[in-house]
Amino acid sequence: MVRFRCGGTTRRGTSCRNPVKEAGQHCRHHPSGSFVQISARRSTARTPAGPRTTSSAPGRSAPPPPNAEELRVRSAAESFGSLIADPNLRELIIGRATEYVSDQTWQRLTRHWSGRRCSALAKLARTILEAQDRLREGLVEVTDRTLELLNRSSVERQFAAELVKRLPLPAVGENLIATARGLQVTGIVVCVARNSPLTECACFTDVVRVEGQAKVKSLITAGMADWAGLGTLDAR
Repeated sequence: MVRFRCGGTTRRGTSCRNPVKEAGQHCRHHPSGSFVQISARRSTARTPAGPRTTSSAPGRSAPPPPNAEELRVRSAAESFGSLIADPNLRELIIGRATEYVSDQTWQRLTRHWSGRRCSALAKLARTILEAQDRLREGLVEVTDRTLELLNRSSVERQFAAELVKRLPLPAVGENLIATARGLQVTGIVVCVARNSPLTECACFTDVVRVEGQAKVKSLITAGMADWAGLGTLDAR
């Protein structure tokens, strides 16, 4: 049986060896005797790409401008930053604090210092000062509740309780005020010693927002002297 070959020219230029039925006939790959690619992919119409658009999702918005209270805090921080940053001043105030509390309590208070601890001191100090304001209105039981609060378990309350017991002030009212101010000045100097910005110090910002910059100056000045003098810095 005679077998016929396509004989068409392949893509490589050689003679095609595909079998065909008749002489002179070419296979489906070479219908004209030369290579024709029939396996090309079917072309599909493409929609012309339009201009690339950016996402419609809104970007991060700019922070709101500071309000009047925040501006007061910033101004106070700029005014007192260099003063409180003086290591001699800080050591003097810390030395005053340790005259009235045990080394164990002081170490517990300051070893793991954080913004949360400073906030606890600030809130406790403000609670005591507000209780003293009510005491002037004849609400003696408020002072009793405040003293009970100091006996509860936490290192911040333990620190305050030791100040209450050891500050040499005969009047309960002055004693409580001195304790509250001691908490505040301690929070301020320890935050600065730990390189925390004054604008993020809860004790500092609380005094500025509630009582103003002048009270901060009085607090720092009195904190360098005998802490019994802190009893004169009431919240009025």
